[in-house]
Amino acid sequence: MWPVRHRNQVDNVLVRNALALMISTAGSAMLGMAFWAVAGRLFSPSDVGRASAEVASVTLLAGLAQLGLTSIFTRFLPVAHKLAGRLLRTGYAAAVALAVALSAGFLLLHLDSSFLPGDVPSLAVFAVVVVLFAVFALQDGVLTAFRRAPWVPVENFAVAVLRLAMLPILVAGGHFGVFSAWAVPMGAGVLVVTVLVFGRLVPAQEHALGAPGVAPTRSELVNYAVSQYVGGAVGSVVTLLPPVLVATQLGAQQSAFFYFPWLFSTSFIALLWNIVFSLVVEAAHDAHRTRRLLTWAAALGGLVTVGAGVMLGVGAPWVLSIIGGAYAEGGTTPLRLIALSLPLTGISTLYCAVSLILKRTWTVTLLQAVAAAVLVASAFPAMDRWGIAGMGLAFLLSRVLLAVGAIPGLIDAFRELAADAATIVLRPGNPQPDRALVDGGVT
Repeated sequence: MWPVRHRNQVDNVLVRNALALMISTAGSAMLGMAFWAVAGRLFSPSDVGRASAEVASVTLLAGLAQLGLTSIFTRFLPVAHKLAGRLLRTGYAAAVALAVALSAGFLLLHLDSSFLPGDVPSLAVFAVVVVLFAVFALQDGVLTAFRRAPWVPVENFAVAVLRLAMLPILVAGGHFGVFSAWAVPMGAGVLVVTVLVFGRLVPAQEHALGAPGVAPTRSELVNYAVSQYVGGAVGSVVTLLPPVLVATQLGAQQSAFFYFPWLFSTSFIALLWNIVFSLVVEAAHDAHRTRRLLTWAAALGGLVTVGAGVMLGVGAPWVLSIIGGAYAEGGTTPLRLIALSLPLTGISTLYCAVSLILKRTWTVTLLQAVAAAVLVASAFPAMDRWGIAGMGLAFLLSRVLLAVGAIPGLIDAFRELAADAATIVLRPGNPQPDRALVDGGVT
């Protein structure tokens, strides 16, 4: 039986890291909305629409390039010790290579024709930004895995503030000015955090208590990595593709009206994943507390999703009026539809957390694939009939399906963990974390 003091420490670390990531996401979302609100005032809706479509495309491609590495890092880095540097370098190299390949394919297929000029410098900048964003998105998971989640808001707030500061400077640049103001500070963030991670955190982890490190077996890692990549790719379709579809189907102005409701909703979804990754890291450190940690995570997730759903559903026109009257008129209905989906997303996200901890990821991947297929299949006829509100309706339908499919597995997992969490989490292939590291690593 673990001492009460240790149990409280672990609970506190989960809450501290989750809150740090949630503060980072919430603050970054607010500053991000301020960025787009200022852009909406300084630039034309057409420029904002083209820039938001370019940002959405970058986000989609970078999401596909991440190979599920955030889940892999948060699950295995806490116990990797001397293997931490090799795991990170291999993961980063794979993500960068895939980001380059995906960018090239996207541009060669001319999927950018509705928002990017065809000159070589613009296309090259687009590809570079995809690579940067792939690494930038991975960094939050890396810092969380090293239990340095409080560093995440510092980096993200600095990037967000620099983005805002650059907008007035680049006002003459049209849509490229908006995109540059969004992209350049991110490059600075990647440079600073990469130096800190490889210069400080990796050496500290590799020399922690002289521990040799716990590596997953090759078959275990391959199975986990493949399932996470497929699941991540499917998840990217659901969370990153809709703005791109709206831009290609309905044009730049409708893209601008849809992008803001989508930005609000995905910000709250990101809050949920902050909780999930904090939970996975702490469960890796202390498998005996898995069910208690899940209870904490469920409570935090419920607070986020229900609160956000009510706030966005009721306050949609007032929230969007911050950007402008036209945005409120065009985006209120899709924002309300998306707000209805947030509690359902909370259910499926908690199920994803359980599957990550127990390394049973293929079932949730299959559910996500079905939900993504429903989203894409229903989006086109829905947009033809109801415009951007149709995309909101298609997304809500996919979330209903995913939540209904996740509930039975979530209930079964809680029952299993209630019986003997440590035995389940630490079954063969899941060696117990180093007890000394757990005791010494809690701050």
